[in-house]
Amino acid sequence: PGHLNNLSQTSAQRPLTRLELPVGLTLTCTFIHMCVPAACRHDADGDLDPPRGRERPAVSLSRALDGGYLASSLSFSHDRITDATGKAVMMRWEEPLMRAHAAALCCGAPSLSGSDVLNIGFGMGLFDEAAQALEPRSHTIVEAHPDVWANMHARGWASRPRCALVFGRWQEALPRLGLYDAIFYDTFGEGVAEFDAFCAVLPALLRPGGRFSFFNGFCAHSARLHTSFAMRTSACLGVLGLRCRFQLVPCEPPGEEGWRGVSGRYWTFDSYMLPVATLDEPSECRADPPPDAEPGGRS
Repeated sequence: PGHLNNLSQTSAQRPLTRLELPVGLTLTCTFIHMCVPAACRHDADGDLDPPRGRERPAVSLSRALDGGYLASSLSFSHDRITDATGKAVMMRWEEPLMRAHAAALCCGAPSLSGSDVLNIGFGMGLFDEAAQALEPRSHTIVEAHPDVWANMHARGWASRPRCALVFGRWQEALPRLGLYDAIFYDTFGEGVAEFDAFCAVLPALLRPGGRFSFFNGFCAHSARLHTSFAMRTSACLGVLGLRCRFQLVPCEPPGEEGWRGVSGRYWTFDSYMLPVATLDEPSECRADPPPDAEPGGRS
């Protein structure tokens, strides 16, 4: 709470594009329940069977996506994917961030060798290209949009070594997933409720010491709310037995020309709070989902 007061007092003195890590953000935080709107985006065909995992709680599906984003047609170009309304599903400028996420999931090691990796949401494949370059033992990708799925196959991902593709929403794919050493989450059209639901099953998806990261695009219209949401996420993951750390890294979002043709900017800062959460011993984990919150994330 003290950090929120400090942010409120100083936000007027800071440029909107500056993010700072509050002191103590990487430590245990008091739970912060936020109900704020966000203005940001957000059959295994491979030769490899995903590693087996523990039994998981059932997760309900939001039907809003089924009749909206998942039923819409997407447009693909070299530097972006956009939906039928012109919103960016993913953009090329995120590539350095995705490489940073993949490197962070190595946990200080030079590669992902010996690690089973799970990615929820393929998009342009920027994270997956970075993960493949780090040579994981296995690489499972869950993707729900038919157009993205078709694009993955057209680009030859079904024949990539040690790579398994799973079609459908992650909520539907859970029974087919296994145990993983590194998990990345970056969906489009899902919000805080779905993000919280995914976090709730992490203890059943991660091996002890496993790492979790996600595209941190929630509340990206406000430096104060964005930082507050990071604190809230750290606290929620802590309840589940995951110790969360944020690394502040520079980023270069597009200029005016780069956003041309995109309906709404989902990123406004020149730095990025990259999250990595590590699972403690299973006996210390709790899989009760946090309270519901309003939608956010890439939407």
